[in-house]
Amino acid sequence: MNETFTPELRFPTFTKLLVLTLHGLIMWITVPLSYAVACLILPIWRRRGASIGEVVGWIDLNVIVLMFKSIARPLVITIPEWISLEDAKSSGYRVSILDII
Repeated sequence: MNETFTPELRFPTFTKLLVLTLHGLIMWITVPLSYAVACLILPIWRRRGASIGEVVGWIDLNVIVLMFKSIARPLVITIPEWISLEDAKSSGYRVSILDII
C-alpha cells in the first residue's frame, strides 16, 4: 500500500474528526453514485480483475484524499498521493452498499 496515504497533520485530533465527519456525510452521496458508475463500467474493471466493492472502495479512498487536498489542506503538512486501483485492491478495503446504513 502507498505509505503516503497517512498524511502528517498539524492538529491530528481535530483534523481526523473533521475528515471523519465530512466523510460520513459525503458517503451518503458517493457510495450510491459509485455503485451506479461501477455497474455501468463493470466490463472495463472486470478486465483488470476488480470487483464492484473494490472499485467503490477505490473511489471512496480517493474521496478521502480529495478531502485532505482541499477542505483539510491548511491542516495537512504532507499531502497524500492519489490511490491507484492496484494499491486499493492490495489493501483489502471494500465498500458495501450497506455501509451507509
